[in-house]
Amino acid sequence: MINIFLLQLRILNKAEKRLSFLAIIAMIVAAMIEVAGVASIMPLVAVLGNPELIESNILLSRAKYILGIVNYNDFILVLSGLFLSFLFLNLFVQSFTYYLYIKFITDIEYNIGLRLAKNQLNKPYSWYLNINTSQIGRSILSQVGQVVHGSYSPMLFGLSYLVSSLFVVVLLFFIDPLLAFYLTFAASFSYLILYKILISRVSRKGKIRDQSDQKRYFYISETFSSIKELKSRDLESKSLKGYALASKDFSKAFASSALIQNIPRFVIEALALGGLICVIIYLIASRGGIGNALPVISVYAYSCYKLLPNINKIYSSLAQISFHQPQLKSLYNDLQYNIKSKILSKDNSQPKPEFNLAKDLVIDSLSYSYPQSSELSIDNLNLVIKKGSRVAFVGPTGSGKSTILDLILGLISPLKGKILIGEIQLSNLNLPTWRSNVSYVPQNIHISDTTIAENIAFGEDISDIDMNRVEESCRIARIFNFITCELQEQFNTRVGERGIRLSGGQRQRIGIARALYKRPSFILLDEATSALDNTTEELVISSIKKSFPHITIISVAHRIATIKDYDMIYVIEKGKITCKGTYDDLLITSKTFLRFTQTVN
Repeated sequence: MINIFLLQLRILNKAEKRLSFLAIIAMIVAAMIEVAGVASIMPLVAVLGNPELIESNILLSRAKYILGIVNYNDFILVLSGLFLSFLFLNLFVQSFTYYLYIKFITDIEYNIGLRLAKNQLNKPYSWYLNINTSQIGRSILSQVGQVVHGSYSPMLFGLSYLVSSLFVVVLLFFIDPLLAFYLTFAASFSYLILYKILISRVSRKGKIRDQSDQKRYFYISETFSSIKELKSRDLESKSLKGYALASKDFSKAFASSALIQNIPRFVIEALALGGLICVIIYLIASRGGIGNALPVISVYAYSCYKLLPNINKIYSSLAQISFHQPQLKSLYNDLQYNIKSKILSKDNSQPKPEFNLAKDLVIDSLSYSYPQSSELSIDNLNLVIKKGSRVAFVGPTGSGKSTILDLILGLISPLKGKILIGEIQLSNLNLPTWRSNVSYVPQNIHISDTTIAENIAFGEDISDIDMNRVEESCRIARIFNFITCELQEQFNTRVGERGIRLSGGQRQRIGIARALYKRPSFILLDEATSALDNTTEELVISSIKKSFPHITIISVAHRIATIKDYDMIYVIEKGKITCKGTYDDLLITSKTFLRFTQTVN
């Protein structure tokens, strides 16, 4: 449990640790006031049972003299008022302490969730190649809340109950040390036995719950991301089988944990009732009658009233913390990713080499291998892309064409070799500058459920969108007429999640318009026109070149016929350039290219 507590502290930042410290201080003050309230009931009950104590007891008689009270009933009213004052003061302090608890919990849920989201976004592109996005969504949207409410909240409340209980126990030791020792030992021993027996089961249920929760998110993500295919094949009911099984395991684990958390309450309540009867009998026998024993009995009865719920809540808190331990460890690991060593430097004090974008792009001895792969995807690649030229990469599936574009974009880092723009090498330090001058259009365009204008000016605030540039980009991408003539709200038309209201070709042309809106010096097309017919594809490419004659176009070709006019074509096989040249040259000099054109076309 200490290791879990230390793990919780490591996740918190300095401000959150300070807030937790304030909450603990408030908790201690609240416990002191509560035990004072418990102690104040003893003289009140003693005086009610034997009013003569007011005169015979030194402390009570001195208090009566100092307050200037003559009448016994008035003094009893003062004692009653004192007891009620402690109760109301305790109520106020408990309310304030609870406010600090809630503020602490809500603050860390917000802060940890935001830190985790930033952390996940800042991880390198290669990390996303081995992760399911449903895990990211679950981690940020669900796991943070589970850890905060299932680990931090029980820890804080458990500490509060523990401190309060300790102060009450200390009070009982002052009244009757021997009896307090036996009762404390008996209660602690009983709970320790139950804890040892049951807590390991809670931990196992927590692991099952965590695993089944991951599966639930996975199945839901997979199901609704393929809704069109599922409906076309009437697979709706079958697609939910995996989710149903995972949800069943999730519910069973949660129910079992809840039962285990409450078992000790039933046992201890039965033992406490029998123990309280034994205490009453002992006190009456040892103090010579019910009259003398009544004040102490009242304190023990009130203490039992306070302690029993606290002890049950302490155990329940420990069980919840153990149940959510897998999520806590997972969250800690997610937050421990060293951003500074993995992503581009944000240190503005370091000089950033400026690119001369009028220079050629040089790929020098470049090699790359994907994580968990022993084979090179790109093997000692060397080429020069002239500024303002049109260059295409062709080759069989899996040959490394798209990987070359990812390397040029800086999404992945080469194992060896370098990429230069002129004489300046591409590095983490100058990646932001480079990417601000490069546009990338993938085959599958991401379309947000916003307006067409917002999708084209992707990443800009609505107030900053330049509509003249949006319209010009759409004209070049050959999508302007469709937007203005066929859509009632034109550029303010919402396109649905993932652009579901658009055809594949329309989505790709919006992607091209988005790339052109940026006014790049380089545009990378990764089979970005595969859904267009030959005529439209040729019109789009020629329109780009006519409107931006100095732009460099680098394409992964889908159809060979559309790259006939390109300045250079590279045939890629197994990460290597096997031949290069213009379209006409390659038809003559390369049998591989000739076979490829015949197969593709």
